[in-house]
Amino acid sequence: MRKQIDDLMAGNKLDFIGGVHLALPMSLYYAAPGYPALALAAGYRANGAPIGFVLTGKLFDDAKLIRAAYTLEQAMKVWRPPMLTKQK
Repeated sequence: MRKQIDDLMAGNKLDFIGGVHLALPMSLYYAAPGYPALALAAGYRANGAPIGFVLTGKLFDDAKLIRAAYTLEQAMKVWRPPMLTKQK
């Protein structure tokens, strides 16, 4: 798995891999070999359910990933506090 991810990033000159469909099924590819990843709010569905965006960085490059995620979060401005009242 590491070779595939490293080859993908190197071959395409990528520092990160990101997307909305990377959360659960793709976590086997980046989490198992130890690549850093984090989730950001990417928006909300019509019913109010949140949409997450997962960003994965290079092995041992956690600090760069956190800086990039913070920059994205500030630029997208989609996060909102959760509703803490019971929905009917």
